[in-house]
Amino acid sequence: TRHSCQLLLSCVLDALGDATAGKKTATQFYERSFDIKFQILGPWHTDTVETFNRLAGICTRSQRQHQQASHMYQQVYELRVAIYGNTHPSVAIAAHMLANVHVCLGKWDDADQNYRLAKNIYSRMGLGPHHSVVEHLSKDIHEMMLLRLEV
Repeated sequence: TRHSCQLLLSCVLDALGDATAGKKTATQFYERSFDIKFQILGPWHTDTVETFNRLAGICTRSQRQHQQASHMYQQVYELRVAIYGNTHPSVAIAAHMLANVHVCLGKWDDADQNYRLAKNIYSRMGLGPHHSVVEHLSKDIHEMMLLRLEV
């Protein structure tokens, strides 16, 4: 069907975006993929949210548009809470990414709140301090504390 072909195209566009990460073309690939998924699957579909999350990542990493990324990651976080509930690992990841952007913006209290959210979810999941995701989160929290001392 037409929709199946368009969804396949959106998967190819995501792959091209992944392959060209850090380049302007990545944004164009992700934006086109997002448009397709949004039209066919709607805004609440996990694939649509994931592509939007990739766009936020591009804003953060390659374009250094932290304010825009903050708004986008906030939307990703809210959508994931609505889709999965507030104890899902995808929600923890979104909170962690949002916290990282808040650090870049110097919004220390917001960053701390989101880091705590992520940490609480991982703790409820039973992930110990030596799990790679928790170690990464702990490293980011430590870096935030050091940056905060410099200000």
